[in-house]
Amino acid sequence: MHLWRLSKKDAQRAKSELRLTGSFDALEGLLRHSIAYGHQRLVVRRYLLGEALGLPRLATYTAFFDAAISRLAPGELQAAREAAATRAAQIQESRRQTSAIGRAP
Repeated sequence: MHLWRLSKKDAQRAKSELRLTGSFDALEGLLRHSIAYGHQRLVVRRYLLGEALGLPRLATYTAFFDAAISRLAPGELQAAREAAATRAAQIQESRRQTSAIGRAP
């Protein structure tokens, strides 16, 4: 698990990469980082975002997700699902815009 921890600089870089490109590697790195540090709510948020975006290898982290959701207050899981869906839509739109820029004449 210590190997999953990111430095502050690497975590910031991964967040930026995820926001700008929707990188699966960045998302998986951030999910692992949250697991390593025991950030339960971030584990839930990042797992659900991975689910919404179709992150490969997500099943690897299901046990951590299940443990994290067992600690949530009523209603938090649904709110996290809604937030993940919204965030996934934003990331997908960013991906479309980025690919459209590359195809511009």
